[in-house]
Amino acid sequence: MRTLTDHATDNPATTTGQKQALLYVHVPFCRSRCTFCDWVQAIPNKDLTRRAGDPIRERYVEALCHEIRTRGPEYADKEISTIYWGGGTASNLTEDETVRVMTAITETFDLNPLTESTIECSPDTVDEDKLVMYRELGFNRVSSGVQSFDHDRLRSLGRRHSAEEARGLPDMARRAGFEHVSIDLMSGFADQTNDELMESVETALTLPLDHLSLYSYRPTEGTHLRKKMDPKDKRDYIAQQYALYAEARMRINEVLPEYGHGYFGRKSAFTTLYFQAKADTLGFGSGAASFSHQRLQLHRSGALHAYITNPLSFELDEPLDNDRTLISFIQAGLSTNEGITRTDWSILTGTELLEVLDRTRIRPLADLLRHRGLIEDEQGIRLEPEVRNLTLIQLAFEMAVFES
Repeated sequence: MRTLTDHATDNPATTTGQKQALLYVHVPFCRSRCTFCDWVQAIPNKDLTRRAGDPIRERYVEALCHEIRTRGPEYADKEISTIYWGGGTASNLTEDETVRVMTAITETFDLNPLTESTIECSPDTVDEDKLVMYRELGFNRVSSGVQSFDHDRLRSLGRRHSAEEARGLPDMARRAGFEHVSIDLMSGFADQTNDELMESVETALTLPLDHLSLYSYRPTEGTHLRKKMDPKDKRDYIAQQYALYAEARMRINEVLPEYGHGYFGRKSAFTTLYFQAKADTLGFGSGAASFSHQRLQLHRSGALHAYITNPLSFELDEPLDNDRTLISFIQAGLSTNEGITRTDWSILTGTELLEVLDRTRIRPLADLLRHRGLIEDEQGIRLEPEVRNLTLIQLAFEMAVFES
């Protein structure tokens, strides 16, 4: 039975600090493994592609609902302003599975403060009826990982959807009643031409979107596409990535304003609050992380069976001051136009931003950022957009691949 729980509004979230929280649900299932994807890299194919009716998948949904209902009361001091379902492929769940998980959420949390509720959809896993069901469950934003509108590129990436399906999803979502529609494109593949990328960008800009994400390909060790790349060509790869991104960014900016590295259009509450350390994150499911009460609690990706056995146990549970975690927070925060404020950082992590930048393992990154024009003042830290985009492409590329 469908449940109508649409508390979402168009008003942007304004509360800052530890009281506000983002609720993240992780769905670790896909119809196939994409050749570029590092989010599901640790998941064996047998588990990643489990279909509806599979007993392991059924037990996963049960475990996920149990975790939500059991851990939820621990966050009674939080105001849930944003919900985000990702993966994997969140839309891979059936209607029944989706309703069961959302019912666990609505029965556990007060969603009156909710302003944005997003579900990630792959074009080959939804139709108009399914999108209508999402609206009835309270989702007011759909985000689709299209990646490209080029047929050959989609096949090389291992995507199951067609360019036609990708083009049709935004109109279908609008007809289903979605106020906010976003798609993702990717740039910077080793053999990608400017013409190919710009054709996809131009196609995207004809669609009824209010948000567009442009992600630079991150060639993480172990992914299929990464194996085709030669580390000796690092400089050429980075130069190509930036050139492709810069051209596409310029064109998108003519239609949708850039508010962060790779993000254009209406600001996503999840993106801005999460990246700027303005809210705690409550993560549920195998592969999800929680950043709350100044602690990091992590269900490792790929540990599906361990999660099913005990969804209340974490592979990692530690104070939120680990250098590796804080480096990722710095990079995320600097991707936005506003950067990171000292106050928000301190409330979320329990550390002082200046002290963190001076740590032995983090100082080289801080020195590089300062060399690139890092702005540091009493408010916090940030980078000018032109410098930021090149710097973050370089850092993500090098840290993901050649320094792993």
